[in-house]
Amino acid sequence: MKFCPSLKVIEFTGMDRHERVKYFSQYDVILTSYGVALRDHSLLQNFQFDYIVLDESQRIKNRASKTFKLLFDLPAKTKFR
Repeated sequence: MKFCPSLKVIEFTGMDRHERVKYFSQYDVILTSYGVALRDHSLLQNFQFDYIVLDESQRIKNRASKTFKLLFDLPAKTKFR
């Protein structure tokens, strides 16, 4: 990461992503897509996040949408959108 090189980053994508969940606590930043987060919601729900930061995607603009509800259901101390 250009502005914070000391942060440890992991990408939660790809076929082997389920194996990486056990290492989440070793990282500062976990990057994923909306699609992966929705598919793996039950798995992600077991991890306590400090922050969840969502970009301004059309997928979360509607508070009644399944995407919005599932992502805001994930356990986190703080959520930004």
